[in-house]
Amino acid sequence: MSFRTAESLLKFRSQIDAMAPGRDKSNDGTIGDTSHQARPSDHNPNKDGVVTAMDITHDPRHGVDAGELAEILRLSKDPRIKYVISNRRIFSSEKSPWQWRPYNGANAHTHHVHVSVMGEKALYDDTHPWPIEPRAKVIEPPQRRPGGRLTNITATVSAARPNSSAAPTTTTSSPTTSSASRCRFTSAARARRYGCPIP
Repeated sequence: MSFRTAESLLKFRSQIDAMAPGRDKSNDGTIGDTSHQARPSDHNPNKDGVVTAMDITHDPRHGVDAGELAEILRLSKDPRIKYVISNRRIFSSEKSPWQWRPYNGANAHTHHVHVSVMGEKALYDDTHPWPIEPRAKVIEPPQRRPGGRLTNITATVSAARPNSSAAPTTTTSSPTTSSASRCRFTSAARARRYGCPIP
């Protein structure tokens, strides 16, 4: 049976390749292998012969951190997304929408991020650029300043590729920005490491 990959996913991969031209692609994939073919999977062609899932290799040394990419997709709430799996976690746009849940499948997805898109042609063939280089907000709880004054600090963190010219910006209602600077991260793991709020 002939097949093709959803146009939205080809656009997604082309953006990743442009961001990280030297990345490892050994765990990239679209069409399912024999094990996928034996069960329902978005890696199998749909009734129109379209594969609506793609795997992108985890290669942080060369600009693709699968966990951070998955989190950027979650925060984007892009209407094309059906679900995303990364490092034993899954989120869906339909079940507990946009919330991470444990994933207990046989493949823990530690070597790649899995992206499935919705089954409607208007969505899976939508080639608008994916918002995978946004600036994600890290909002700290209000901090009590001397004299009882509460200060809200909001930091913007760049999720752009390494050495990007896009510089993070910080806005604050107080001259003190050190804690905001400390929390310029997109990944939950890094946030926990530095005692920052988890996005």
